[in-house]
Amino acid sequence: MRSSEEEDARLLTPLREVAPGEDTTVSVERAITAGRRKQRGRRLGGACAVAVVVALVAAVLPGIVRSWNDPGELTVTSAPAEFDVLHQRFTAGSAGGFAPYAYETGRYRQRMDLKLAGTADPSAPVAAIALYARGQVPDVGGRQWDPGTGTPAPAVGDHRAVYLGAPVLGADRTELAWEWADGAWAFASVPSAEPDAKAKAHHVAESVAVDTNPPVRVPFTIIAPENERLLGVVTPASAATDQTAARLVLGTAAEPRATMEVGLSAPVAYPANSVVDGRPAIVDGTSATILDVGGHRSAKASTNDSRKYAVEQVKALVASLRLTGSIADSRTWAENPLR
Repeated sequence: MRSSEEEDARLLTPLREVAPGEDTTVSVERAITAGRRKQRGRRLGGACAVAVVVALVAAVLPGIVRSWNDPGELTVTSAPAEFDVLHQRFTAGSAGGFAPYAYETGRYRQRMDLKLAGTADPSAPVAAIALYARGQVPDVGGRQWDPGTGTPAPAVGDHRAVYLGAPVLGADRTELAWEWADGAWAFASVPSAEPDAKAKAHHVAESVAVDTNPPVRVPFTIIAPENERLLGVVTPASAATDQTAARLVLGTAAEPRATMEVGLSAPVAYPANSVVDGRPAIVDGTSATILDVGGHRSAKASTNDSRKYAVEQVKALVASLRLTGSIADSRTWAENPLR
């Protein structure tokens, strides 16, 4: 390709070969000079513009790159591989005819039980929500649940959802699962006997909010037995329920199905048959209840596996329970119940 000056010379050669009339005021030489001056100006202006663009890129691009890579600048929806048992990972509202009843935290699953709205608290809640950590799903017939076994359902928010062919949270249930974050699934479960059960399960799922992480608070503390860890906290999810009726679930990672629980309850009317920590108590093979721990409450510890946890361990657990302050003032309650 010719240079700019070669191209200028080629285009201006015909003008050099034409002699102007005697009375013309046009100077070919001046025109050539002016043309070259203008061409140099354009080249200089272009170079300056390029310099300005380069300077702007140098100043702005690092900031853009930082914003792409700085977690503080970019919010990415993701699920943890493990939950904090001292915080509730989701909240839910009344939906599909059901209202929150109780919440259970956990390291790999967090669950909320719901009851029929407008009714007295039942002994067994009738609907449920379960939120699983990334990479965790329930077992079905000894195998991990596979989202490919479901049938497409309306999206929950912007997340894909499926109706389950077989329930995972309870028998005779209609259940919907949705991917609440990348690689993490949640489930909404309602009784199949409910009219429009699929629609109600979807309404329950849509009431879930995962952008909150409130701490749990309980009105007591305990000393966890050696080698045991806190697996979860069960707290009332309804303002109409006794808010002091919280329970702590303890166990080991090696045997997560064998657990001990401890918490407060209403005063017990039955007569004592034993003494625990110098106080009247009721003791049987799997539980120990101190009849009065203050605040017009009794305290109970129990186990679902007496082969792993002897009754002496259960008694020691309930004996360690201490109220944190006024049972009527939640501001005195503990966010970490282990001491």
